[in-house]
Amino acid sequence: LFAVKFIKQELGGGGELTFGNYDKSIIKGDIIWVNNTDEYFWTAILDDIYVDDIDLEVGGPFIFDTGATYIFASCSMVERIYDSIPGSQLFVDGTWVLPCNHTDNKYDVKLLFKNLNFTIPIKDFIQEPVNATGLPDDIDPTGLCIGGAQQSDSDYIIGAVFFKLFYVIFDQDGDRIGLAYRKEVNGSSSY
Repeated sequence: LFAVKFIKQELGGGGELTFGNYDKSIIKGDIIWVNNTDEYFWTAILDDIYVDDIDLEVGGPFIFDTGATYIFASCSMVERIYDSIPGSQLFVDGTWVLPCNHTDNKYDVKLLFKNLNFTIPIKDFIQEPVNATGLPDDIDPTGLCIGGAQQSDSDYIIGAVFFKLFYVIFDQDGDRIGLAYRKEVNGSSSY
Protein backbone atom coordinates (compact mmCIF):
# COMPACT_ATOMS: atom_id res chain seq x y z
CA LEU A 1 0.00 0.00 0.00
CA PHE A 2 1.22 3.49 -0.78
CA ALA A 3 -0.44 6.89 -1.00
CA VAL A 4 0.36 10.06 -2.93
CA LYS A 5 -0.56 13.70 -2.64
CA PHE A 6 0.88 16.67 -4.45
CA ILE A 7 0.71 20.10 -2.86
CA LYS A 8 -0.43 23.07 -4.93
CA GLN A 9 2.16 25.82 -5.42
CA GLU A 10 0.08 28.40 -3.52
CA LEU A 11 0.10 26.01 -0.53
CA GLY A 12 3.88 25.66 -0.62
CA GLY A 13 4.41 23.09 -3.38
CA GLY A 14 5.98 19.68 -2.98
CA GLY A 15 4.25 16.44 -2.16
CA GLU A 16 4.05 13.42 0.06
CA LEU A 17 4.54 9.71 -0.60
CA THR A 18 3.52 7.35 2.19
CA PHE A 19 4.44 3.65 2.18
CA GLY A 20 2.61 0.95 4.13
CA ASN A 21 -0.32 3.12 5.12
CA TYR A 22 -2.09 6.37 4.33
CA ASP A 23 -2.62 9.58 6.27
CA LYS A 24 -6.18 9.45 7.62
CA SER A 25 -5.83 12.93 9.13
CA ILE A 26 -5.88 14.68 5.75
CA ILE A 27 -8.91 12.86 4.34
CA LYS A 28 -12.23 14.68 4.09
CA GLY A 29 -15.13 12.22 3.95
CA ASP A 30 -14.84 8.64 2.77
CA ILE A 31 -12.31 6.91 0.55
CA ILE A 32 -13.86 5.80 -2.73
CA TRP A 33 -12.30 2.52 -3.85
CA VAL A 34 -12.18 1.70 -7.55
CA ASN A 35 -10.86 -1.51 -9.06
CA ASN A 36 -7.49 -1.52 -10.76
CA THR A 37 -8.33 -2.74 -14.26
CA ASP A 38 -4.86 -3.24 -15.72
CA GLU A 39 -2.10 -5.75 -15.09
CA TYR A 40 0.78 -3.32 -15.67
CA PHE A 41 -0.44 0.19 -14.78
CA TRP A 42 -2.59 1.65 -11.99
CA THR A 43 -5.76 2.08 -14.04
CA ALA A 44 -9.38 2.79 -13.15
CA ILE A 45 -12.55 3.32 -15.14
CA LEU A 46 -13.59 6.96 -15.37
CA ASP A 47 -17.37 6.85 -15.72
CA ASP A 48 -17.90 10.29 -17.20
CA ILE A 49 -16.85 13.94 -17.35
CA TYR A 50 -19.08 16.96 -16.76
CA VAL A 51 -18.41 20.63 -17.53
CA ASP A 52 -21.02 23.31 -16.78
CA ASP A 53 -23.24 20.44 -15.54
CA ILE A 54 -23.29 19.11 -19.10
CA ASP A 55 -22.72 15.37 -19.39
CA LEU A 56 -19.96 14.98 -21.98
CA GLU A 57 -20.75 11.26 -22.22
CA VAL A 58 -17.11 10.25 -22.25
CA GLY A 59 -15.07 7.93 -20.09
CA GLY A 60 -12.97 4.81 -20.11
CA PRO A 61 -9.83 3.38 -18.52
CA PHE A 62 -7.39 6.02 -17.20
CA ILE A 63 -3.89 5.40 -15.86
CA PHE A 64 -3.03 7.26 -12.64
CA ASP A 65 0.46 8.61 -13.38
CA THR A 66 2.36 10.74 -10.86
CA GLY A 67 4.87 11.62 -13.60
CA ALA A 68 2.30 13.25 -15.89
CA THR A 69 1.38 16.90 -15.58
CA TYR A 70 -2.04 16.92 -17.22
CA ILE A 71 -5.00 14.70 -17.97
CA PHE A 72 -4.40 13.05 -21.33
CA ALA A 73 -7.19 11.56 -23.45
CA SER A 74 -8.29 11.10 -27.04
CA CYS A 75 -8.58 14.11 -29.33
CA SER A 76 -12.38 13.83 -29.38
CA MET A 77 -12.69 13.54 -25.59
CA VAL A 78 -10.44 16.55 -24.95
CA GLU A 79 -12.21 18.55 -27.64
CA ARG A 80 -15.55 17.92 -25.90
CA ILE A 81 -14.11 19.31 -22.66
CA TYR A 82 -12.86 22.49 -24.32
CA ASP A 83 -15.99 22.93 -26.44
CA SER A 84 -17.74 23.43 -23.09
CA ILE A 85 -15.34 26.17 -21.90
CA PRO A 86 -15.69 29.52 -23.73
CA GLY A 87 -12.56 30.97 -25.29
CA SER A 88 -10.76 27.63 -25.50
CA GLN A 89 -8.83 26.82 -28.64
CA LEU A 90 -6.42 24.34 -30.13
CA PHE A 91 -3.19 26.30 -30.36
CA VAL A 92 -0.68 26.24 -33.24
CA ASP A 93 1.50 23.57 -31.63
CA GLY A 94 -1.41 21.22 -30.90
CA THR A 95 -1.78 22.35 -27.28
CA TRP A 96 -5.21 23.19 -25.90
CA VAL A 97 -5.32 26.65 -24.34
CA LEU A 98 -7.97 28.74 -22.63
CA PRO A 99 -8.25 32.24 -21.15
CA CYS A 100 -6.15 32.58 -17.99
CA ASN A 101 -8.82 34.72 -16.33
CA HIS A 102 -11.66 32.16 -16.22
CA THR A 103 -13.07 32.17 -12.69
CA ASP A 104 -16.68 31.06 -13.14
CA ASN A 105 -17.03 27.74 -11.34
CA LYS A 106 -19.70 26.63 -13.78
CA TYR A 107 -16.74 25.63 -15.98
CA ASP A 108 -15.25 23.35 -13.32
CA VAL A 109 -14.27 19.96 -14.74
CA LYS A 110 -15.92 17.07 -12.91
CA LEU A 111 -14.51 13.57 -13.20
CA LEU A 112 -16.98 10.87 -12.20
CA PHE A 113 -15.75 7.69 -10.51
CA LYS A 114 -18.32 5.29 -9.02
CA ASN A 115 -21.06 7.95 -9.23
CA LEU A 116 -19.02 10.49 -7.29
CA ASN A 117 -17.78 13.75 -8.79
CA PHE A 118 -14.17 14.69 -8.24
CA THR A 119 -14.30 18.35 -9.18
CA ILE A 120 -11.30 20.20 -10.56
CA PRO A 121 -12.12 23.91 -10.15
CA ILE A 122 -11.53 25.90 -13.32
CA LYS A 123 -8.86 27.95 -11.49
CA ASP A 124 -6.92 24.69 -10.90
CA PHE A 125 -7.65 23.33 -14.38
CA ILE A 126 -5.97 26.42 -15.85
CA GLN A 127 -2.23 25.76 -15.92
CA GLU A 128 0.79 27.93 -16.79
CA PRO A 129 0.63 30.85 -19.28
CA VAL A 130 1.52 30.08 -22.89
CA ASN A 131 5.19 30.76 -23.60
CA ALA A 132 5.64 33.02 -26.64
CA THR A 133 9.16 31.76 -27.36
CA GLY A 134 9.33 30.23 -30.82
CA LEU A 135 5.82 31.26 -31.85
CA PRO A 136 5.29 33.03 -35.19
CA ASP A 137 5.26 36.82 -34.88
CA ASP A 138 1.59 37.05 -35.89
CA ILE A 139 0.45 34.97 -32.89
CA ASP A 140 -0.11 36.72 -29.57
CA PRO A 141 -0.56 34.32 -26.64
CA THR A 142 -1.23 37.11 -24.14
CA GLY A 143 -3.94 36.09 -21.69
CA LEU A 144 -3.90 32.42 -22.73
CA CYS A 145 -2.94 29.54 -20.47
CA ILE A 146 -2.39 25.86 -21.09
CA GLY A 147 -5.38 23.74 -20.14
CA GLY A 148 -5.30 20.83 -17.70
CA ALA A 149 -6.34 18.28 -20.32
CA GLN A 150 -4.37 17.56 -23.48
CA GLN A 151 -4.80 15.13 -26.33
CA SER A 152 -2.96 11.83 -26.60
CA ASP A 153 -2.84 9.25 -29.34
CA SER A 154 -2.14 6.44 -26.89
CA ASP A 155 -2.93 6.03 -23.19
CA TYR A 156 -5.54 7.95 -21.22
CA ILE A 157 -3.77 9.40 -18.18
CA ILE A 158 -4.67 11.29 -15.01
CA GLY A 159 -1.72 13.36 -13.83
CA ALA A 160 -0.73 16.13 -11.43
CA VAL A 161 -3.77 18.30 -12.17
CA PHE A 162 -5.70 15.63 -10.18
CA PHE A 163 -3.02 14.67 -7.62
CA LYS A 164 -2.76 18.33 -6.49
CA LEU A 165 -6.38 18.24 -5.32
CA PHE A 166 -7.07 14.69 -4.18
CA TYR A 167 -5.42 11.93 -2.16
CA VAL A 168 -4.71 8.77 -4.17
CA ILE A 169 -4.06 5.44 -2.45
CA PHE A 170 -2.64 2.46 -4.33
CA ASP A 171 -3.50 -0.88 -2.72
CA GLN A 172 -1.53 -3.76 -4.28
CA ASP A 173 -3.11 -6.46 -2.08
CA GLY A 174 -6.66 -5.35 -2.89
CA ASP A 175 -5.78 -4.50 -6.52
CA ARG A 176 -7.62 -1.22 -6.13
CA ILE A 177 -7.16 2.54 -6.07
CA GLY A 178 -8.53 4.76 -3.32
CA LEU A 179 -9.62 8.30 -4.14
CA ALA A 180 -10.29 10.79 -1.37
CA TYR A 181 -10.90 14.48 -0.87
CA ARG A 182 -8.32 16.36 1.16
CA LYS A 183 -9.14 18.74 3.99
CA GLU A 184 -6.53 21.34 3.05
CA VAL A 185 -7.56 21.67 -0.61
CA ASN A 186 -10.41 23.62 -2.18
CA GLY A 187 -11.36 20.82 -4.58
CA SER A 188 -14.99 19.88 -4.13
CA SER A 189 -17.14 16.82 -4.22
CA SER A 190 -20.76 15.97 -4.67
CA TYR A 191 -22.44 12.67 -3.98
